[in-house]
Amino acid sequence: MAEFAFLNAHKLRGPLTRMVGLMNVLNLGNSLNQEQKHYLQLMRLSSEELDEIIKVINQKLEEEVE
Repeated sequence: MAEFAFLNAHKLRGPLTRMVGLMNVLNLGNSLNQEQKHYLQLMRLSSEELDEIIKVINQKLEEEVE
């Protein structure tokens, strides 16, 4: 359980964090059209939802380990 909690907290959240960073970089430029901005916003909402799910899973795992 402790190993799975570590994987969840670090190995899963790492790629998610990098994806959010890349979305932020894309959002900095003015080169996106409205459709692209819309899809970027949908990606951001999905990444926030996934982050919340990961947090809940990690919290449950930590409770199991204790």
